[in-house]
Amino acid sequence: MGTSTTTTEGNSGEVALPMTHTKPLGRKCTGAPTDPTDSGNPPDKEKALSKQSQGHSPVLSRLQWLRQSISNASGIKNLVRSYNDVVNVAPSEPSSTTESSSQRQGAYHSLILGILLSVGTSAVLSLVSVIIKKLEASVSLLEVLTFMSFGVFIGILPVANEEVQPFGPSRAQPLLFVRAVLSLVSAALRLSSLYHMTIADSSIINSLSPVMVAITASLFLSEQFHWTIGASVALSLLGTILLVKPGFFSPADSALGTKQYVGVAYGLSHTILNGVTTVCIRATRGVSRNVVVFHYGCLSMLLVSVVSVYMGKLKIFYDGSQIGYLLLISHLTFAVQVILTKALQIGSPLVVTIVKTTADIILGYVMQAMFMKVYPDLYSVFAGVFVLLGVVAIGMRKVVETSSPGSKIRRRFQFLL
Repeated sequence: MGTSTTTTEGNSGEVALPMTHTKPLGRKCTGAPTDPTDSGNPPDKEKALSKQSQGHSPVLSRLQWLRQSISNASGIKNLVRSYNDVVNVAPSEPSSTTESSSQRQGAYHSLILGILLSVGTSAVLSLVSVIIKKLEASVSLLEVLTFMSFGVFIGILPVANEEVQPFGPSRAQPLLFVRAVLSLVSAALRLSSLYHMTIADSSIINSLSPVMVAITASLFLSEQFHWTIGASVALSLLGTILLVKPGFFSPADSALGTKQYVGVAYGLSHTILNGVTTVCIRATRGVSRNVVVFHYGCLSMLLVSVVSVYMGKLKIFYDGSQIGYLLLISHLTFAVQVILTKALQIGSPLVVTIVKTTADIILGYVMQAMFMKVYPDLYSVFAGVFVLLGVVAIGMRKVVETSSPGSKIRRRFQFLL
């Protein structure tokens, strides 16, 4: 790009000014044709400027040159055009690294939320156990079970309305009916164990359900009996022995020991029936969990109400505190169903089971110490540890088994497979 010079006359002599892509403002250069249309100013205006520049100082000449340079907007237009090109560039497609990072972040958030919801479920269940222990002297088991069934029904009703067949397909209804009856008996056995034991001991014995599910699945569904199941059974058996507190371990009162034996028997029966009902659920493949729980809520509320009225256990009028506690049990049972359903939708069922079992045992100790002023002994603590180890062994194997082949957890816990 060439650079020309123009001579401007003034009081101080001649001043040479560099000109870039412009035409002279004053006199015409020799041999250079002047086209008025090339300048940024009209011809008349340019003549006026030329006349003015002849009689003014070099400073004014510089200002006139700067004005004409600005009026030549080709450079500015190019700059604006290049800026628009940069702004209007289409966003590039996200790379696989970004997608995998967002997926990992979403999975991490789901895991944390599932864990928190599982702990919340255990906290509400422990609070229900505290209320039941407060009412065991004045309210019968059937009354408590009636209000709990009502809470389950109300809790699952909004979700079941979204199902096309809330009662399930006709082929699965007989098995769903058997499952509902067994679950109702299992819930009654769980409450009976709570009536005979402390909250922590009842939570420990009821936490054997995953072990019983693994055993019944191996017996009835021909699933592989892995060595982790055998180790879990051994640990659970040791924990149960410590929980019973036999005479050669602790010379306790005979009446208290008998009550503990009865409570453990009720708890073991509850876990066995839980395993059988889980087998029934697995046998009815294609039926969602919402349908199963809705079926149980309807039938349990109907059956318990009929049995309670027949045996004269269901009252029409209650004391103010009793009806308040019973309604609170019903609402908390409703909350348990909502929270547990959400936890199973968000997180992995295996992780939810492990976390819920752990929280059940720990919160059992905490709740009975806070509200009942009952503190566990060493036998109860070690029993909880052994039962928890047995449940974690089965759950961790399932987690490793369902993980991707190249994942870090599969490489680290390969010995569990």
